[in-house]
Formats: sequence, C-alpha cells, structure tokens
Amino acid sequence: MVVPPHLTGVAAGGSSTRETDEGRRPVITRRIEPNAVGCRPGSLSAMAKPERKGKSLAEIGEILGFGNFDTHLFICTGPDCCDEPEGMAAWQAVKRAVKEFNPDLRQAKIYRTKVGCLRVCSQGPIAVAYPQGKWFHSVTEAAAADIVAYLQSGATAPHPLEFANHPLPPPVHGGDASGD
Repeated sequence: MVVPPHLTGVAAGGSSTRETDEGRRPVITRRIEPNAVGCRPGSLSAMAKPERKGKSLAEIGEILGFGNFDTHLFICTGPDCCDEPEGMAAWQAVKRAVKEFNPDLRQAKIYRTKVGCLRVCSQGPIAVAYPQGKWFHSVTEAAAADIVAYLQSGATAPHPLEFANHPLPPPVHGGDASGD
C-alpha cells in the first residue's frame, strides 16, 4: 500500500498534524481495507438506499435519472475552503433547492454531488457546474438556492458568485450524423 507523504509514520487509527495556512491542525487517520469485491466495508450494500439495493448499475442509473441532466453541480463541503458544518449546511440547501425545482430526481435537470475538496481551498464552499464549467465561491446555505435557480434558468450572463468559467467542449462523435 502506498502511503501519502502527509500520512507517513501515522499508524492505522492514529493521528498526526498537517500544515495549513492557519498553522498546524490535527488530522485523524484510519485505514479501511477493501473487501473481496474492492468496496470498503459498509460503503455499498449497508449504505445503499432501499430502492437501490440489489440493483445493477444500469438500473441504479435509471432510478437516478442519468441522461436527463443538463448540469452536474459539485459542491465542496470542506474542511479547507470552509468549515465542515458550513459546507454540509450548503450541501443540504443545494439538495433542497434542486428538489424544489424537481421533486422527482429522475426529472431534475441538475444532478448534485458533494465532494470533500475541489482544490480551491479559499472563499468556500466552492462549487463547479458542468458541462458549463462555471465555478462559484461562497456557496453558503443562503446562496445555494440562488445558484441552483441560476443554473436551472440556463442563464449565460455571469452569476455574481462566479469566479471562473471554462465550459467543456461539445462531445465529438465519429462517423456520420447518425452517430455511427
């Protein structure tokens, strides 16, 4: 097993410190060994929502409405760009706002995913929406609904919290217009 440099010398279940802009802070570590199918214990079947248990990935994709989305919104929940309670409050607000627009997730135009870090680590929570490539700062609980409404609207003018814009290029398909 390769141990990242910042965890070198830390025993499984131990703790260390990590250097940050604000100084040193404790980092709690624990090693979780994958099971025979490569999943961490409790990460798949124990945590799966009942409607997804025992389903194939294709069936889960159908349940979640994959292919129906115009936007995939990733939101960082900290701990570097914001504190984790603030990040989780923003995440909950994003979930509520998406659900208000589309109570049935399969019909939603925005798919949302929380992440631990988007590597900006300043003025967070940070969020990025693809394929638009719009990056947002300060996506607090109070700002989350406005950003979801902005993305839902399809507006092209920059949002006040948008700090970068790098859209994905359109997909390139080989063959003729039929996609063959």
